[in-house]
Amino acid sequence: MGKHGGLFLAAHLRMALALARKKLLQEAAYGLQFAHWFVTPFLGILPYIYQARFFSGPGTQGAEAFSRWAGTTEYIAFIAIGACLWDWVTNLLWEVGFSFRDEQEEGSFEQLWLTPAPRWLLALGNAAANSLINLTMALSVLLLVHLFFGLPLSVNWPLLVTVAALSWISMYGLGFVYAGLVMFLRDATHLVDLVNRAVMILAGVTFPLSVLPVWLRGMARVTPLSWVLTSLRSVMISGSTWGDLKLELTVLSVMAVGFPLFGYFVFRIFETLTRKRGALSGY
Repeated sequence: MGKHGGLFLAAHLRMALALARKKLLQEAAYGLQFAHWFVTPFLGILPYIYQARFFSGPGTQGAEAFSRWAGTTEYIAFIAIGACLWDWVTNLLWEVGFSFRDEQEEGSFEQLWLTPAPRWLLALGNAAANSLINLTMALSVLLLVHLFFGLPLSVNWPLLVTVAALSWISMYGLGFVYAGLVMFLRDATHLVDLVNRAVMILAGVTFPLSVLPVWLRGMARVTPLSWVLTSLRSVMISGSTWGDLKLELTVLSVMAVGFPLFGYFVFRIFETLTRKRGALSGY
């Protein structure tokens, strides 16, 4: 890389860090809201855990029955990991998708769009900040579940980091689709929420996919989040190795390459349509 290329890359990096810093300062400025990120997700998991404990009944019969559906008796770990990942992915998609909407509401979107910065970089700053918050949130929730419920974890850390990184890149790519929809529709809250709820069912966030009707299982297998959840649960609960997850790693790698390209392509289409409508700065 030449001198000019290095300067260009450094300028882009500074811009992304500035956007991330701005987002973190905004979140930290409201103490109660900042605490909400870490307390609410744990409280949200508790009803699922206690409901599962109630239905499992006394003794080990319930856990053994659960194992026949999910392949593990650790139903608390199964639920906790699914709920934590769901919060992480939902927040990532939501924040990437609505980052430009926030700029519209703050009155800075048009000025931001006039800068020569690549559009993907403008979203990356917010995504990076929220990824840091979400990662801290997920680790905090898993720690609390471990302290209160004795969450057993058998983790291959290099494999876990690889799966998490591939998952983050894939979900970030899908975030571009959300961002394009929000830019075009301006208020896409209800549509995005509807999609999130549908994906929550198809991904098997708090239950194994095997309990779904047969006609839904095929749809579930092509849902990106279901692959992410299956991989992370295998690594964190079953202690799976690289060889055990050859198929999952292949699928996640394809998603990590394909989703950012697809998402950005869709985003640019919505951006063009929004420009033609003259609604970039519209509230």
